[in-house]
Amino acid sequence: MPQNPVRINMADFRSTLLSSAPFTFIIGKEQNPAIVQSNLFKDVSSPLHSLVNNAMKEGIERRAVLEDGEWPIFAGLCEHAYTGDYISSLSSSGKASAEDPVSVEEPSDVNMPPPAALYAEEESIPEESAVAQIVEPEPEVTHFRSPKNTHGAIEPKSLCFHAKLGVLAQRYLMESLKDLCMSNLCRTLYNLEVDTSNKDDILDLLCYVYEEDDVASIAELREMVLLFVTTKAKTLCKKKRFKRMMDTNALLGSNLVYKLSGLES
Repeated sequence: MPQNPVRINMADFRSTLLSSAPFTFIIGKEQNPAIVQSNLFKDVSSPLHSLVNNAMKEGIERRAVLEDGEWPIFAGLCEHAYTGDYISSLSSSGKASAEDPVSVEEPSDVNMPPPAALYAEEESIPEESAVAQIVEPEPEVTHFRSPKNTHGAIEPKSLCFHAKLGVLAQRYLMESLKDLCMSNLCRTLYNLEVDTSNKDDILDLLCYVYEEDDVASIAELREMVLLFVTTKAKTLCKKKRFKRMMDTNALLGSNLVYKLSGLES
């Protein structure tokens, strides 16, 4: 269950956050700057707070380089640190492509199913041509209510954003942000209808969760995506890219075959 986003204490915001010195992160190969207050991560991420305020080179120069970072993903992390929420469509220019307002307080009556409960139990199928013959079961989730906040509305382009931001949050021990990302990804997949316009976005997500080492730190992430892909395999297998992924990634191929056959890998 995702935790409620951190409420902003305005007294602390004025006295501690706004009065703290600016700190610059240089993000990715493009070296895009992200400037934040040095006390931004004080109560949300001990690793980042230590990096920003230590007595080493970064703390003295008030500058740190994150070479493997992506600016939009790090911007989402900073946005959550400031507001308790994030918009999933930030571009590298810092502008949001959607007009959705940022919601600081998560509704208390959201009942989000666990990832394993998103989809109906996979049907057993004949051994031959398993992918081609799969019957796509209808979801049978009960008591599911989508969160009322509108950030990250059902946009296939946001799939990798939620996943990457969740992994980054896990790296920096931001548990509430990680849970929020998994909840948003879960909701997006649950409501997503696969068609020709979004197959590549889905495969981008599948590729990410099977090729990024840090994904292993979030046990439910790969399982969630695999369950979704299993129920949509009949549609996705029409893409040559999906077949190539099955051929070249042994772990993905074996995981999918086990799921389709009703066995556990």
